[in-house]
Amino acid sequence: MPPSSNGSLFSLEGFITYFVFRFPKTPFSSSAAVAGRGDYCLPAALLLPLCMSFASSGLAQVQDKPQALIHKLSDADPTVRGEAMRTLETMPSALVVPKVLEALNTADKDSAMRLVKVLVHHPDPTEIEPLIALAKKYDGLGSEVFALLGAEGARGLLSAVTKNCEAKVGAKDFPAWAGETASGIGPKARAVLKEQLTGEQPCVRKTALYGMAAVYRIRDANRDELEEAAELVIARLADSDGDVIETAERLLKPEEDGGTRYNATVEDFAPERLMKFFNAQKDPALRKRVLMALAAYGDPSVQEFMDHLAGDSDTAIQEIAQNYVPPKYEEEDRVHYTESPQSGVTPSEKAEEIEHLRQSSNPPDRVSARSRWGNPETFSIRPVSSNSSRTPASAYARRLRKASAR
Repeated sequence: MPPSSNGSLFSLEGFITYFVFRFPKTPFSSSAAVAGRGDYCLPAALLLPLCMSFASSGLAQVQDKPQALIHKLSDADPTVRGEAMRTLETMPSALVVPKVLEALNTADKDSAMRLVKVLVHHPDPTEIEPLIALAKKYDGLGSEVFALLGAEGARGLLSAVTKNCEAKVGAKDFPAWAGETASGIGPKARAVLKEQLTGEQPCVRKTALYGMAAVYRIRDANRDELEEAAELVIARLADSDGDVIETAERLLKPEEDGGTRYNATVEDFAPERLMKFFNAQKDPALRKRVLMALAAYGDPSVQEFMDHLAGDSDTAIQEIAQNYVPPKYEEEDRVHYTESPQSGVTPSEKAEEIEHLRQSSNPPDRVSARSRWGNPETFSIRPVSSNSSRTPASAYARRLRKASAR
């Protein structure tokens, strides 16, 4: 076997090495004899075409390999599919990505799911447009790849919004899907969303709104992030575009049943910031819009705020304040903390919330902490017949209610 770098003649390096050893350097003449040897040098005119032909053949074989492996992803034998998947995952992205994207054009949903798994191991900006097309075709399939594309993925999503503003991704509007997907990419992507809240295109601003409101879905999101998200969404109530305003109002609206999520959301931080935003406004129409959003909340501080505004000089504000009735939520009379060990609320969280209420400057909060949550073994949740409103700690109560219903 002639020498080569990988032990095989079937590489360009191996091919050339073979001829260097087989035919020593002599004048490039087919008749020039090598001193002391009986063989002759291969003519240069013949060597170059052979090298080029061999290289082209080898490159074609390498390029065909990903296509053959992609075909095996649809094999009936799971072992064959698994081996093909593992091989594709370890191959260079420059070879794999173009072939996978080409295959996605005609793939059915099952095949597309397997191809997406390959792309997860080969994130590349060239995948953005094909993945957006795939998501629209198959209800958001491929969204997980964007999480690996960083800020560039967020920009790609936002750049596609204008021409897809009326499109759907499954049951969601494209802006909602794009914003939520971008929000889950990471802090750098959320910085891009934050910038675009004041962008030129209304549909892009709407997408950024959805993204900021989706921060609550991030497991490690802290209180500061949630508070900032609430402020940013509230600020869009002053947007110049009616569609953006409507989106902000919808995102700020509390869930009708009081919510069923384990974690805190934008709405859990909205009342205080809505009141602050209202006090900073002078435009009558904007003040009315903000107060209407606030009227959907039943926190004790909202009632106190409305009582104060009952004497406002603006008759529209007076009317909203005077007709304000705290929303009611159908909740169980009492949920035992010990009955829901997987509720997501730890004893330390509960103790922290109780202490927060006890230290509140708002008397109803302190009363609530003392009379309703004085027993460390229970969470008291007011029944609908009590005609009482939602408390600032409603997120924790909602977690328990959902867990107990399991």
